[in-house]
Amino acid sequence: AHGEGSAAHDGGARGEGRAVTVRGTIRKEDLGGGVFLLVADDGTTYSLVGGDRALRKNGQAVVVEGDLADDVADKGMTGAKGLRVRSWKAA
Repeated sequence: AHGEGSAAHDGGARGEGRAVTVRGTIRKEDLGGGVFLLVADDGTTYSLVGGDRALRKNGQAVVVEGDLADDVADKGMTGAKGLRVRSWKAA
């Protein structure tokens, strides 16, 4: 896995900082300078915050561990939830 980190986190009242593990596919949207999203297997879309360049490959199947980020403004205007990447691996 890339960027190993602790999975323990105290979640906030609105879900801010809540630790999650998401399996899905990386998708590049051609908005602005290009936005990389994680489309989860359940259809939820996440805007990625952090992670390395190797994560950002269109069509790559991944498992991402991170924290929900309610304070992240979606620059791509995609309606995606923010996800702060702590670690990831190819699925």
